[in-house]
Amino acid sequence: MYHNNIYQIHKSGWNQQFFKRLNFKVYGVGGLKMLRKERGAMKFESNKALTLIYLLSIFFMKYLPQLAFQLLAVKNLKN
Repeated sequence: MYHNNIYQIHKSGWNQQFFKRLNFKVYGVGGLKMLRKERGAMKFESNKALTLIYLLSIFFMKYLPQLAFQLLAVKNLKN
């Protein structure tokens, strides 16, 4: 629950394999998940080197969704 709001309870989660089984194309977004805390806050805000690594990782997560903070799943419906 977030801010004492019962509608903010996290009830589900998905991974790359789940979407691939349903024929989605999966991309990673949001940078490296290991550099983020719950709800997306940065773990190491005062560390400039890790902040730079995080910013650079944003561009590579498209190809490494298993390491990304978030997933973007796209399905082609024209088949």
